[in-house]
Amino acid sequence: MRTTRHHYIANGTRDGREVRARDAAGRDGEDDYANKATRTRRLTTLRRRPQRACATLVRELIRNDVATCVYADDRTAMDLVMELVREAARDASVDVDAFAPHDDMATFARERDYNDWLARAYGESRATPMLVTTDAFSSPTPARTRCLVHFDFPRDAAQYRARMASAFSFDDECGGELRVISLIVGAGEAARLRSTADALRCRVDEFDIETLAEIRAREP
Repeated sequence: MRTTRHHYIANGTRDGREVRARDAAGRDGEDDYANKATRTRRLTTLRRRPQRACATLVRELIRNDVATCVYADDRTAMDLVMELVREAARDASVDVDAFAPHDDMATFARERDYNDWLARAYGESRATPMLVTTDAFSSPTPARTRCLVHFDFPRDAAQYRARMASAFSFDDECGGELRVISLIVGAGEAARLRSTADALRCRVDEFDIETLAEIRAREP
């Protein structure tokens, strides 16, 4: 029987590169003012995402060969996570097969690339599979996925549950321990975490990086 443990990492900060929201939004003209304002708010929010915590977590997941699914809200956040994954793989000197199904890809191309990635994950590849995705892409993850990471925390318990159902959609008769790790920024997300835990009647503990070695990364 599978067991699922829930964790959180709170109050992380971005490390290194600063996103210049004003420059990224642009200054020419006012026709796209609303879109630019939205982009600026999103980039400003990303400054507060726990980049250092995410980088450390991803690096240790890779080192422990833990197949992982990371959920982000949009393309901007997905690109940031993919950059962290590539850097972590280089730092750890290990092979990672990461895939991010962007919504702006043609449907046939996204499905083709996803199926190719899934075949490698189910096959003989020794690279650690990592899926960086959004709620809009609900295809199942590889059977050996053992960890779900919320880079952007779900809006409610229903979305939290839906992400778990997608990430751990395989039929695993061998059992094993699964982990859900949420990166929490600010009082609003902390409150949503508490209400989600109450709604799902689950215990959520602060995450200890040392426990990653306990996660079974591959089927025997």
